Amino acid sequence: MDLKQLKIRILKEDDDMLTIEEIDRLLNNSVEPKEKWFYRGLKHMYENHYTEAIKWFQLVNDNLSRYLIYLIAFKLKDEFIMQEYKTDIENLD
Repeated sequence: MDLKQLKIRILKEDDDMLTIEEIDRLLNNSVEPKEKWFYRGLKHMYENHYTEAIKWFQLVNDNLSRYLIYLIAFKLKDEFIMQEYKTDIENLD
């Protein structure tokens, strides 16, 4: 399987994909730092800047961010980060 072709995107409630423009709008309208960090991580993820996205998601440190970090690590074939976050995710369930 060629993971370079894999795209990680976020679905909205109406089953449409969240766009980079919507992420920018959410980023500009958010006040809370963790929210800003999360949207900044999403923006980097959409721009294929995966290691930068991981840094922002690590700052947020919530369940959704952990899942996104795991997915990014899977895409990048980063075994170390995958193992670290796999353990975190298993402890959540």
